[in-house]
Amino acid sequence: MKLNLTIVQQYLPEHFASRLFGAASEKLDCSRPLLCGVGMQLKAGNTYLMPVNRMTELFPVDGCIIICIGQSIPAVWQERGIPILQILDPVDFCDVFNAVSAVFDRFDRWEMQLYQALELQDTSLMEALLQAGVEILGNRISVTDQSLRMVLSAVPFTDAYGRPAVRIDDQVRTLGPDMTASVKEVCNQERHIRLPFMSAIRQDGQRSYCQNLYPMDYFTGCIAITETQHPFTESDLLLAQFFFPIFQKAFVRYLQNYSAAENTANSILKKYLEHQEVSGPERSTFQTEPGEHFFCFRLQEQEKVSCMPKEYMHAALCTFIPQVAASAIYHGHIVGLLICSGTQVSGELQDAFLEMLERMNYKAGISNCFRDLSHLDEAMRQADFALCEGSRVLSLFTDHILDYMLCQCVSMVHADALTDPSLRRVIAYDESHRTEYLHTLEIYLKNELSVTASARDLFIHRSSLLKRLEKLEALLQDDLDDPARRLYYRIWFALRQS
Repeated sequence: MKLNLTIVQQYLPEHFASRLFGAASEKLDCSRPLLCGVGMQLKAGNTYLMPVNRMTELFPVDGCIIICIGQSIPAVWQERGIPILQILDPVDFCDVFNAVSAVFDRFDRWEMQLYQALELQDTSLMEALLQAGVEILGNRISVTDQSLRMVLSAVPFTDAYGRPAVRIDDQVRTLGPDMTASVKEVCNQERHIRLPFMSAIRQDGQRSYCQNLYPMDYFTGCIAITETQHPFTESDLLLAQFFFPIFQKAFVRYLQNYSAAENTANSILKKYLEHQEVSGPERSTFQTEPGEHFFCFRLQEQEKVSCMPKEYMHAALCTFIPQVAASAIYHGHIVGLLICSGTQVSGELQDAFLEMLERMNYKAGISNCFRDLSHLDEAMRQADFALCEGSRVLSLFTDHILDYMLCQCVSMVHADALTDPSLRRVIAYDESHRTEYLHTLEIYLKNELSVTASARDLFIHRSSLLKRLEKLEALLQDDLDDPARRLYYRIWFALRQS
């Protein structure tokens, strides 16, 4: 693993007096040093270990990094701004070489530990990475989801034998109001930045350095290190920038593993969808609190665009939308259950759901609320109708109820068969006389029998409309006083438009 002279200096034994020269690097660009022997030519990109007096025989080469032992660095080297870590006398050259090698050995082991954790296939993946991160960084590391709830944290402590240890906490916690406001401010600023971005938050005198998580280009929360045990050093920030992207890779692998092994709730949902027998304990999995209701949703890929795989989307829903109780891939479609307070899907949830759908190139339909899962089939039909009929990325069945009712009207009977003799007389008269009595009836009903409003919408005088209405009532053989007749005519017009 490449390091930085700042990191090498920090991890050398305390009795090594040292100082840094040259341009400070913000990258991990220092490789394991080569011993610079007599006659060796320096090459850019390499790190060299040598006594100071050896530097007088060499010409400075830009791009190389020097670790030297001795008292006086030649002026020509200092003037070129080459990164130099000077270890002052009296120190044995072999001791320095062994100490520097030990620093690189330690971080090579750490890098291997991180990448070995990436190969784990279960939930221990996240814990192993967090533990490895704390062992080097020495401060608390926490992970929040997209709803800004703390879902994982790793805290360093000293065990009963005085040895350093790490405690993993996977209990979901809500951040305090002040901290939530601070995190939201930073996240809102960075939410649409596609590249990972380091940021700082200060709370109760302690800084937290964070990185937003964007697995598969979608904001899912952030990981943060907080100076609970010791103040941050320059080395901590460099190492955090190395650790955070690896953690994000683990997050993607975690989601992929999650989708490969469905959880219990998802399996039970599939049973409901496939009309299999569900046991009492299984039914209790979807127990709702007073005031809570189910909503069924169905997802579909957007046409003519690249979509995230169904398996990933299925897993991401359960992970990042807290109200999703379960989801399943059923007959090639993602179907799921939301559990929400009240009888409507909140605006906040709609916004979170909509943002996820847009980023993943999916669209969704959501049913009306229900409380009994025996009504799941009906709710799924509602979600499917909203998805198919709605033109938006997120469509609610409640906005399409009339369309659904009208659709059901003609599911068994053709629309023409629902036209009664009164309307047929009006239609026939309009066709033979080139009049607009049918349109007049539609506008008159739409305006709740208001002569003034109807005359305005038809762009005719009030007296002209009254004459039309007399003729219309004669054709209908109906004076429109019966509310049931008016309802029939309104439904007929709605069917005609649909």
